[in-house]
Amino acid sequence: MTLTQLFSNRLPSLIMYDLDGTLVDSIPDLIIATNCMLKDLNRPVANPEDITHWVGNGITPLIKRALADDIKGDQPGRVDPALFESARARFVRRYEQEVGLSSQLYPGVRSFLEFIHNHNITQTIITNKDEQFSRLLLKAQGIHHFFDYLIGGDTLPEKKPHPLPLQHTLEKYQRSSDAALMVGDSINDITAAKAAGIQVVGVTYGYNHGNPVDDADPDCIVSNLMDLL
Repeated sequence: MTLTQLFSNRLPSLIMYDLDGTLVDSIPDLIIATNCMLKDLNRPVANPEDITHWVGNGITPLIKRALADDIKGDQPGRVDPALFESARARFVRRYEQEVGLSSQLYPGVRSFLEFIHNHNITQTIITNKDEQFSRLLLKAQGIHHFFDYLIGGDTLPEKKPHPLPLQHTLEKYQRSSDAALMVGDSINDITAAKAAGIQVVGVTYGYNHGNPVDDADPDCIVSNLMDLL
């Protein structure tokens, strides 16, 4: 299904994108930073596949899941607060050095962003990654200039799957929900979009904690963003 089919023979006026797993394959950087953190704490390194499953809710859950070696590692009481603070400092220090170095854009992303930009459609990032790292990653991939606005996981009081970041963006640009689109790879993106009354496209190549994105029932599923044109 194309954009014009989704929007009754027109294009949306606002597109909101997730970042990790949707525009950028950032797992290599996260694997390096996570395992360096674990080594610094004299803990066994994690399997790259496990780290992929831990990604999607922001840096804090990722670190707690790594410390607990469990997808539910972000549950209250599972990780000692002092250990978490020590681990977070180590992770941030290493990730600041690694962010963007081994990441790469998914096929079709740059061409799609250019098409949307050339049609004067507002493009924004709605991610659960901390804002500072999101900006660094966008610049490292050379796509930061496509986006008018960015909301990170630490920007607002709530993050995806809560609809607040999407609702905030709609209000900022004074757009109605039926003129906007969310594009993401995970159930967090789809849940947030549905709660905000926004159509949502799911991409098949992302992370989504290892589950197929179609399980979350997006309005449309694509394997390449260019399939939407």
